[in-house]
Amino acid sequence: MRIPSLLLPAVLAPLLISLPLAAQTEGPKIRDLPVTPVADADDPVNRYVATQTVDGLVLSVTIDGPNVTLDQAVPARVRKTVRRPTGTGDYAPVTALGFAGGTRISEAIVADSVVRALDDWNTPHQGALVRVMRRQIVIPLAASRALDTVEVTAPATGAHATLDVRAAYAEYCRAGMAAPGRENPMCPAGAGDQKPR
Repeated sequence: MRIPSLLLPAVLAPLLISLPLAAQTEGPKIRDLPVTPVADADDPVNRYVATQTVDGLVLSVTIDGPNVTLDQAVPARVRKTVRRPTGTGDYAPVTALGFAGGTRISEAIVADSVVRALDDWNTPHQGALVRVMRRQIVIPLAASRALDTVEVTAPATGAHATLDVRAAYAEYCRAGMAAPGRENPMCPAGAGDQKPR
């Protein structure tokens, strides 16, 4: 049913008069809903993450030929089960061993990106495989307590180094993340005194 344009004001006028004055002038209101805490037992995402991950340290290292340098190390939750790549020669994976107080705590094996495929068909290589000497590798390393050093080995280029990662825990420990009255294995005595890299 179409209402002629002359009748439209006559139809809408009684409706507008019946609305409260505030609703006519202010328009709709936007507001935040109140914060409602969710119990751990009722939160499926946190339950899943808690069952599938463990405490650890995520390292970002640059491998340049035989040299390994630490770019960043951050305490984080890492997956419990990880894929373990295999290979030899240029396809040999990078191995990281985590130590705390001279005791081996954990091991991680990740793929090395020393061989890469070029997908630029406008170059003379036209999609060839190339060997890259300088590359950045991210290593998620499970660790039930704070690590002192991580030994990284990349057989593809003969790279090997022992990296001091104690400073990675400094900011975490200074922020007082440990529960009051409980010893936190990630914050051994003096961990908050380390200078971050």
